[in-house]
Amino acid sequence: MRIVLFILGIIVVLSGLGAVFYKQTVRPSGRTRLGEPEESYSQRPFALLGALGVIVGLALMVLSSLFIVRATEVAVPVKLGTPGEPLSNGLKFRAPWSKLSRFETRVQDTEIEVGTTGSDGGALKLNTRVRYSIKLGLEGTETTPGCSVADLFRSVRNEDALEARIVRGGTEQVVRDAFRQFPGFAAYTTAQPQARQIVLDELRPYFAKNCVELVDFLILNAEADPSVASAAASAQAAALRTVEASEAARKLEIDTKSSNAKRVSDAETDRKVANEKADGQVEVARKQAEANETLAKSLTPEVLMAQYIDAIEKSANRIIITDGSLPQLTLSVEGAQG
Repeated sequence: MRIVLFILGIIVVLSGLGAVFYKQTVRPSGRTRLGEPEESYSQRPFALLGALGVIVGLALMVLSSLFIVRATEVAVPVKLGTPGEPLSNGLKFRAPWSKLSRFETRVQDTEIEVGTTGSDGGALKLNTRVRYSIKLGLEGTETTPGCSVADLFRSVRNEDALEARIVRGGTEQVVRDAFRQFPGFAAYTTAQPQARQIVLDELRPYFAKNCVELVDFLILNAEADPSVASAAASAQAAALRTVEASEAARKLEIDTKSSNAKRVSDAETDRKVANEKADGQVEVARKQAEANETLAKSLTPEVLMAQYIDAIEKSANRIIITDGSLPQLTLSVEGAQG
């Protein structure tokens, strides 16, 4: 279409130039006042129209060479089958016979259904999702190779071919190889995280060398044939029983430790109570001894004599027998009568 527009512009420009330079000779039929015939002269009746045609033709030629690259894409000019340098977004000027191959640079999601088998021959059907973005001219790193646009165009020419051959084809092959490393029932149940990591590790460099950046790989669903499903169910039941047994053993161990800890705590409490009681008895005895010591120190002979005399005075029925030096209480009347 652009080549047609360019050719049409050339035709219009040439037509306009022809109109601009076209001359028409005019031969007047009248005579001058002297009786001589008027001389002929030339004019350009289509000069204005020709100039307008030249302008329109040039505009068509310019329009046929303008390209707009959107912000969400990158374009590769292809001239006679040879790709040029990728073009960034914006208004670009290119020869109209140069073809542009456009590639989306946004992150894209593609769901892929992959049929595979485990190492034991069990069949699986996986529903997966690949998230990727196209990075033309991707530079290599220590873990991933770079990509060459020229090398890429030897196998694919447009975005549809890239998705079909690189994204879908590469993903299917890598997923099959990864899941064949595990038995069918394991690939169906417990081995999916390991298989997914293998796919990521293998798929990332393969995508990178084909100018595709892998964002993520997800396993949405897995279906297995009846034999694999039955084996997986048996394995899950056995695993559940093992977990239940482990949980019961753990609970028994916790209860045993708790019971032992309680007995130790009770014994420690009884010991503390006995120690506190003994300490209390010792303290009482100590205080009693201190009181007795204090009392003994306070009972001097004078004090004892005074108490002795006071006791005699307070006795109503008493017989006093004295040896002449000190009063002495010998026997009370009530005591004698009794």
